[in-house]
Amino acid sequence: MAARQTLRCLCVGESKRNMKTELIQVGKTVDRHFMAGIDDYVARVSHYMPFGITTVAELKNTKSLSEQQQKEREGEMILKLVKPADYVVLLDERGAEMTSVDFAAWMEKQRHASRRLVFVIGGPYGFSSAVYDRADMKLVLENDLLAPDDKADICRTDLSRLYYYKG
Repeated sequence: MAARQTLRCLCVGESKRNMKTELIQVGKTVDRHFMAGIDDYVARVSHYMPFGITTVAELKNTKSLSEQQQKEREGEMILKLVKPADYVVLLDERGAEMTSVDFAAWMEKQRHASRRLVFVIGGPYGFSSAVYDRADMKLVLENDLLAPDDKADICRTDLSRLYYYKG
């Protein structure tokens, strides 16, 4: 038992030095219940690794824009936040499926390979082709019919469970 806890502490310490994790999401979360959950998960994840959330503002006056134009404008804002060396994972219904255990193992590999891991949740119409082109991976969450707030909540939940499954 003590060896397992020591290993967990060593891994946690390394992760803080090696990899930063960022969640970029389009649109602000307004529901106070979601906000309380978000704050809780950010605190949990931050205990194990540097973690931040960046919100891209929703576009205003979109009635005159097509879906494609909205995706392109949101994509431009997303890509401004992504650095050239980032490993970018789109949370997308066309992505790879992983269980929480598989996700934890994948995150462990990324911890050694990436300096900054960026998860991205798109707007209501998904991602522009430029964002798809920049992505290193697409990952589907447990249900592709989830609302953006639910996707963000599941991502934060899985990240907070990351080190539970490692130990």
